[in-house]
Amino acid sequence: MQLDQVLVALRSLLNEPQYRWREILEGIVLEFSDGCDMLLIDQRAIEQTGKSAPAEVARTVLKAFEKLDRRRTAVLIGLRHWAAETGVALQRSQTGNWGSYKNHGSSTIDVGYSLTKLLQRHTPAVVLRQLAEQNWLDKLTSAQAKELVAREAPPTNELSYRDTSTEMEADAANVSLFTGFWQTLGDRDLDLKKLDELQRNFLRRAQDPGIAVIDKLQARLPDYPLGVDCCSPKKVILIDFTNNLDQFAFHADGPNIDRLLDEHGGVDGAVEYLAAQFHQRNDARDQVIQAIDTLLAKRGCVKDPQPWNRDGWWYGTTHQQYGFDPGPLLTRRLHRHAPVDLVLAWCEKHKIAPEVTRDEIETILKSPPVAIGHRMLPPVPIEEGPQLPPLSSWDFAELDRVAQTWIAAFRSELEKPPKQRTLLPIDPLQYWNQPQWYARAKDTWVDDDWWIDQARHAWRAHQQERQKGRREYWPDQQSAYMLLAYGDNEPREAVVNYYRELQYYHDEAIEDELAWVLEGKLPWSMYEFDNSEYPAQLGKLPPHLARKTAITLREEVRRMQEDSDDVSVEGILQIATSLDRSSAQQWLTAKEIQWLHESCLKWASATHDLTQFWNFSPLLIATQFGWTDVVDRLEQNPIVPMCLLNDDMRRGFFLADFILWISRISAGPYAARWAAYALTLDETQETEKSLAALEREMSAGKTKPLFLDTSSAIRNFRDGHTKSQRQQKLAAAVVWHRYRETIQWILLE
Repeated sequence: MQLDQVLVALRSLLNEPQYRWREILEGIVLEFSDGCDMLLIDQRAIEQTGKSAPAEVARTVLKAFEKLDRRRTAVLIGLRHWAAETGVALQRSQTGNWGSYKNHGSSTIDVGYSLTKLLQRHTPAVVLRQLAEQNWLDKLTSAQAKELVAREAPPTNELSYRDTSTEMEADAANVSLFTGFWQTLGDRDLDLKKLDELQRNFLRRAQDPGIAVIDKLQARLPDYPLGVDCCSPKKVILIDFTNNLDQFAFHADGPNIDRLLDEHGGVDGAVEYLAAQFHQRNDARDQVIQAIDTLLAKRGCVKDPQPWNRDGWWYGTTHQQYGFDPGPLLTRRLHRHAPVDLVLAWCEKHKIAPEVTRDEIETILKSPPVAIGHRMLPPVPIEEGPQLPPLSSWDFAELDRVAQTWIAAFRSELEKPPKQRTLLPIDPLQYWNQPQWYARAKDTWVDDDWWIDQARHAWRAHQQERQKGRREYWPDQQSAYMLLAYGDNEPREAVVNYYRELQYYHDEAIEDELAWVLEGKLPWSMYEFDNSEYPAQLGKLPPHLARKTAITLREEVRRMQEDSDDVSVEGILQIATSLDRSSAQQWLTAKEIQWLHESCLKWASATHDLTQFWNFSPLLIATQFGWTDVVDRLEQNPIVPMCLLNDDMRRGFFLADFILWISRISAGPYAARWAAYALTLDETQETEKSLAALEREMSAGKTKPLFLDTSSAIRNFRDGHTKSQRQQKLAAAVVWHRYRETIQWILLE
């Protein structure tokens, strides 16, 4: 039966206002009244009805939807009542993932796709009991479950997830270090009998006089987080200084505590002494930082405190001129020097101009601080940093030759037996999985027919090895995935049989991409696993995932607008990367798509962080929507070369993907300039210098705990960097090929 015929009949039945539905490419979506899931009426759905007349099919699917809707409503109302009655706070979300909190513990309850599937096989009461059992809720009897799902209205005494989360943070701040931890653990719904020994250990520790000192010190310093160094052989207590860049530390083992008690007349005296020591160190640190900030602000400098810079802070006018370490080194120096002396010595060492005097520092420390501006500072002035030469400076014929050589090397590598492939960091077949490397039906540096031939050869070779007993019992999942994605069913039977033998999903034994190709044919559904991403090479996102992703994005934007600290634009853009253009246009509003576009443009124009262009989320989104103005903004941004070319040991990790993505958006002159630069870049000397420095560190014993075999470690590092640089060359060759092909099409037009 034709889907169009059923949809015509179904539309006539959906005129009633109680139905929420929308038409998408695959069919019609009916949204359940709770808003946490949907039912898709597509070709598969109408075939499953077993009916023949379009009107009959439409009535059947609508009746099934109404039944599921009633069942879902019953379960969710029952769940909310049970949560309220047992002290559980629920955070409801239309994504279908409800957060739950009780006694300092939290979890996620899946009331979306998984709940709908359960209700197609079981009664609401049975499903409610399963939800309670699977999600650490209090267990339900059959009678209780039946009574709960019979209720018609939500509870009026629900706990607020936001309020209980705030209470959790407040409680955690007041819980004592050891006895409080046990109380927190004991409040959970755990089998306490199995934890008797743990409890006895904590109670024994609670009798330690050091515990009284720690608890009272925590109460004495309520605004400063207090923790324990669990890796130290002795009990070390750590208290964060104001800027969280170092900690005040003292030993709380028996002998040291006994000495403190004797010297300061008991617990209260010891606590006052430790608190005074902490405040003295904390104030001294703040004085030094305040003085340096003020001195340099008056001299026209700005401050770069970005966390990417592991060596500390930088100050300067146009670039990194004066380095300062505000961490443990500052604390250690303050043990021996007064703040004024330390600041003066630092200024003299860095030759701060105009010259800084002791009187100036003392005056600054007695005056209100002067605010200093914050911004990213490059290692050298931007105009002195790495630059991209103009396209006209390159020999096109030579670049054509080099690019063709690298592409030929890739093809040759994949045609070798697997054990002989040593050119690149990953198996060549894996490059097909990554859309920046290969766009199906678009790229020509290799084409679909070539990939199919290679996948078929790999599949058959693996099968032959298995028949000879030289291979594991499982099939070659990468080649099977590629063949099935192209519609070649040769591996289908073997793979389906293998997965059915497993009976359950296991992320180490199963390739998610292959399981997605076979969705609906396996003992499990990939929709049930939130950590499984839908493969980009399979094209349009399935409606269930598209809807959930769009709702997640919408909720995160709203949270960010409410000034939530744990939401960022970068995180929201990462969510949006899984939405293809068609799905985004179906499930997002025009305003939301505009917000994504503006966010990508802001990212491309930003000059606040030397690592910002290591994040490719905006490029993935721009690729989906064809936003070439994002590449235009990158070309106009003067810090892009500095961000990508500043650190020679990181170029291979970021440069390759960056230029591949921009060529997917626009294979124009800007992408070509990057390709030409990377194709001709010789990093041999820089790599050898870096490896020589690493070898010196190893020989000096600085890395001994990590690398016992120095020579083997050096070989592995050299091999890894060599392969990374080859991959960079291949990426540049692919980008150059795309550019040259674009030029040819322009000339033909």
